[in-house]
Amino acid sequence: ESLNTVTLFSREILCLEKYNYDSAKGNDYTNSYIKESVEGLINDGEVLASVKDALADICVIGDPDLRGAVPYLLSDSEVKDITNFRIQEATDNSWWLRTPGNGDRVTTFTNDKYGYYISYDANPIGYAGVRPAIQLDLSAVSYSPDDNMFFINVGKYENRKDIAECTVSGLSAKVWTGSTIIPVVTVKDGSKTLEKGTDYTVSFTNNISAGKAIATIRGRGQYAGNVSKTFVIKKASLKYRAYVQKKGWMSWTTAGVETTVDENNYAGTTDNLRMETIQMQLSGVGGAVKYRAYVQKLGWTQWATTADKKTYAGTKGMSRRIEMIQLSASGQIANLYDMYYRTYCEKFGWLGWAGNKEKSGSAGYARKLEAFQIQLVPKGEAFDKGDTKAFYDIGVDGL
Repeated sequence: ESLNTVTLFSREILCLEKYNYDSAKGNDYTNSYIKESVEGLINDGEVLASVKDALADICVIGDPDLRGAVPYLLSDSEVKDITNFRIQEATDNSWWLRTPGNGDRVTTFTNDKYGYYISYDANPIGYAGVRPAIQLDLSAVSYSPDDNMFFINVGKYENRKDIAECTVSGLSAKVWTGSTIIPVVTVKDGSKTLEKGTDYTVSFTNNISAGKAIATIRGRGQYAGNVSKTFVIKKASLKYRAYVQKKGWMSWTTAGVETTVDENNYAGTTDNLRMETIQMQLSGVGGAVKYRAYVQKLGWTQWATTADKKTYAGTKGMSRRIEMIQLSASGQIANLYDMYYRTYCEKFGWLGWAGNKEKSGSAGYARKLEAFQIQLVPKGEAFDKGDTKAFYDIGVDGL
């Protein structure tokens, strides 16, 4: 609560469908299936009606659509800020929602395999029980202590403007990172910039995975209604290909953008044919990837870069094998992703994964590289590089 608002809790817990816990969605309200479900119901008006009919102890009388009040769910931090509430601290990484249960019991959401709503004694009920609330603008209501009721001053909102008539910015395409994307939204009524929390609220759905995400802006105070806007979350696309002995340029391959590797997704062949040239192109994200190759009898080539689509590393028409490669990411792609790469080397087979700027291949063995593979992993995500060496040096490793 604050000096300007009052939060009223629903008397009843609304039992929705059971939603399996998905670790990829994170452990907070913003990413939860429950948020998606409840917002869907709010958009249909069902939760709004349920909250209106199930307010505990303090009632609200006024316009049927509860002008100035929007149902929402308390976040973990909001609940912790409220005094005189029994809060059950779950021992197994509790979810975002902790609210009082019926009577003396306490309900919580837990981050277990199924994300069950559980009671105080931790007996699973099997449904996602949630307790919505509404927040009232105290300047828009009158309170009667005799009746223990809030009366909404409808007149304050007679001339409210539809939030859909305002302009929304800040929803340009975003780059997928594997984590929640929360754009900074600006809402304007003509030249006036509206204040978040006072004039509107904003919530997001489908804002983790690549694809179309939704921002829902709901009017508050002098603004009514809601409007939904979409924005695109796109993955970085690092394409690469190889010029192979007897085959020429092979088809473009796209680097995996996750922690799981597709073993069949690589450039080149494993048919005892040498790679002579490699080339890369980057889109969907800023920055660049530089790359170079160690070529038979010529040594290291100059660095090529994805910033110039005409560049490549290696040779053309000289029938010379590539023996080593080296990659280096910079700019936005380096800030968002870790880049790993490996090569298929004559007699060695697939070598281990190399990291940014590390060598992949062999030195002193006169062995050709036949294929290579690249993997982008979102920053903070674990990636198993395995125990196989990424680079062999005859001076160190011997014959």
